Amino acid sequence: MGASAPDRSDPLLFPRLSAAQLGSLRRYGEIRATSEGQLLFREGNAPVGLIAVLAGRVAVVDRPHGTEREISVHDPGGFVGELALMTGQ
Repeated sequence: MGASAPDRSDPLLFPRLSAAQLGSLRRYGEIRATSEGQLLFREGNAPVGLIAVLAGRVAVVDRPHGTEREISVHDPGGFVGELALMTGQ
């Protein structure tokens, strides 16, 4: 029996940053354009900090044994990376 996909509309599993929160983050980072299929970070590499999605989509994938498996997808307002930065840890 396979596990069902998580509900992307669940704010506890996939919280969204408001426009005001995204605006506050701008002073701590930089806006970078990306292209479709671009690798943003890889497991085991140096920490990337936090990546907030302003436009488009970011997919988190696992590639066990060369087969790509989508773990989650983040739309504008979503974020990935070192989430401890958001909690002050």
